[in-house]
Amino acid sequence: MRAGVQPIEIELDKPRRLLLTVGGLKAAEREINKSRGLQPRKAIFRIMMEELPQVEQGDVGMDFCEAILWASMLHEDPDLPLAAVGLMPFDLRDVIQLTCRVITETYLKIDPKTEEAAIEEKKNLLTKLNGTQTSGVSPE
Repeated sequence: MRAGVQPIEIELDKPRRLLLTVGGLKAAEREINKSRGLQPRKAIFRIMMEELPQVEQGDVGMDFCEAILWASMLHEDPDLPLAAVGLMPFDLRDVIQLTCRVITETYLKIDPKTEEAAIEEKKNLLTKLNGTQTSGVSPE
């Protein structure tokens, strides 16, 4: 286990500890590209940056959620088939939030004192990655 990153404990078909690893992300990248028929392939970080801003609109792909949740189980169960995750008893009202939590708790260590600053920084990063940020003086 990595220092400072704690797995998310959840009861599904059995007690599970969700934690993303590099190998898990690589597997998720492969599966999402395959399921979406993406040519050329997209990097998992690009896919995450495209999916995560859609959370508020409820427009996150279930293939994305399933792949991320599956990837987060591979560290303890490397032979777990992707299809098995779709059959696990998730509370469907919480799947998107759980997916986001797995991603953010793996990669963002948030100090409660600086949580607002971290959220603002994440929004700025998403804006840059999505290509919607402009620079320079406004013509108005």
